[in-house]
Amino acid sequence: MRVLNISVSPRLLHQWADWLAPPVQPFFLTGAEATAFGLSTLTLAEWNPSPELRDTFALWNLSDAANRVALLAEVEWNGLSAPTRRHLLRLQIGYGRGNVAHARASADLLPEPQRGRFVWWPSLLTPDIVARAVSSESQACQCE
Repeated sequence: MRVLNISVSPRLLHQWADWLAPPVQPFFLTGAEATAFGLSTLTLAEWNPSPELRDTFALWNLSDAANRVALLAEVEWNGLSAPTRRHLLRLQIGYGRGNVAHARASADLLPEPQRGRFVWWPSLLTPDIVARAVSSESQACQCE
């Protein structure tokens, strides 16, 4: 596969997918919000994300108000009610969490229709989606 006019190995594409949609993802909250949602959380100081996850979720951009992190797997996320998921997504945008996608940007590639904002989970990813996500804000290489 070629991404940004550069040949990409299946191994690298898989690595990018793992960074884009890790199986457990952070959702940032205040202590009061975590209690209201009934979610178990850690303090941000207790959570030790990899450099790749810091970049994926733009952790340098987080609001100081969001001092707790709920680490949710896809099955836990899907177990939340739709209104709760929508509220959590709005909070993530407000707190500056990166990687909260908008369905319009990828509607032609998604396996089933999504509306509004959502998070990437491994079950949603295809090589074409990963390639688009990686290249969305970059210019193609002009080298031959």
